[in-house]
Amino acid sequence: MRRVDRALVSAPAVLVGDKSRGGKELAKAKIFFEAEAKAEAAGAAAGALAPATKVRKKKEKTFDFSAYSDEAVKYALDKLFFGKCAYCESRYANQAPVDVEHYRPKGRIAGVANHPGYWWLAMVWDNLLPSCIDCNRRRWQDLPKFPVSLAQLLSAPEMQGVKASLGKQDLFPIAGADRATADFPGIDEQPDLVNPCVDDPEEHLVFHIDRGDPSGSFFRPSRITSPPDVA
Repeated sequence: MRRVDRALVSAPAVLVGDKSRGGKELAKAKIFFEAEAKAEAAGAAAGALAPATKVRKKKEKTFDFSAYSDEAVKYALDKLFFGKCAYCESRYANQAPVDVEHYRPKGRIAGVANHPGYWWLAMVWDNLLPSCIDCNRRRWQDLPKFPVSLAQLLSAPEMQGVKASLGKQDLFPIAGADRATADFPGIDEQPDLVNPCVDDPEEHLVFHIDRGDPSGSFFRPSRITSPPDVA
């Protein structure tokens, strides 16, 4: 991961303005999520009035976001990141089509109840990153213990570690308990996930490359001592 200046590529027209595809989708999303919030509040009130009544849980409704995955958005992200994943810098064209990743999840947030996700940012250019499927989608893998050298990785199966969930998906850990909402979007969150367009990755990650002895090369997060849950 390396620092990327988002200002080098303008926001795609499909996401700019109330009359754009993204603007129209945002207006529909606002109506949808406000209605969901009212229905949830009404259901909670009804449950409080009749605690002995068993209420059948409805199937969770979702809003169909699509503007963020427009080809113009993919092209702009590809240009900004030179065809590489924003997290691991692999060339996603070599393995699968790019995933347009929401830095702040547009839907639910893993481990966080009663928060609909950052739906109002689903069409915002600054919240979008290009990602390979391994970094963006949830996957389970056996991880070796940190720190890891190339020589250690090649010595498998001795490097069997712990089974961990990789891939960001709906994970978005922050320092503190207060999260921004559509009603209070200005809350100053402190994300624990590095954003290459906001943060300087060099302040958080350690790379060591031994040109003379590749077996001594390794990478590790500078502030994490155990295998992370977020790729």
